Amino acid sequence: MSCGGKRGSDWMKTSFSRDRFRLSGSNDRNLLDFDKAEDCGIGYPTAIGAYADKKSRGFTLVELLAAIVVIGILAGIGIVSFLGYKAQGQIDNAISDIAGMSVTIKAYETDHGVPPDGLNAVNLDKRLDPWGNPYQYYNIVTAKGKGQMRKDHNLVPINSDFDLYSMGPDGQSQSPLTAKVSRDDIIRANDGAYIGPAYAY
Repeated sequence: MSCGGKRGSDWMKTSFSRDRFRLSGSNDRNLLDFDKAEDCGIGYPTAIGAYADKKSRGFTLVELLAAIVVIGILAGIGIVSFLGYKAQGQIDNAISDIAGMSVTIKAYETDHGVPPDGLNAVNLDKRLDPWGNPYQYYNIVTAKGKGQMRKDHNLVPINSDFDLYSMGPDGQSQSPLTAKVSRDDIIRANDGAYIGPAYAY
């Protein structure tokens, strides 16, 4: 079978560029094209590769957009998970701080018969919570009136010795735990039996 004066890659450039070499279909022309490819020194595997190269395409715009969307979703999930982990870590640190500070305050009470008037008496006045705000303290034993005491939903004081708490992420607080700005506070309640978020008390 004649190659038309061409061999190997020269034949491929002319013959394949006119789509004369086809893999689909059932007519005899396919067989003739296979024979012609072999006679011209191309061979079956090379012919297949040439066809595949001609038909192959890169990523379409739709495929690229779909990949970007998937990556964005995964990144969003990762960020949300990280922020949730960070927030819980800050709450845990505040709980740990309040527990440790309570031990120091109770030790002072044991030595002096009453809790300290302020955190400066036990060198805790410069202690900051995980959100960069000072811890709040109120001596209930020596207080006059209940105005500044932390209170539950029944407006009953949550401690009988002293209040110690963080104002939480928003840095704001009011005496009742039911106040909107107080819900994220990290509190000490039941004279130290509970230390945790106000919303969970």
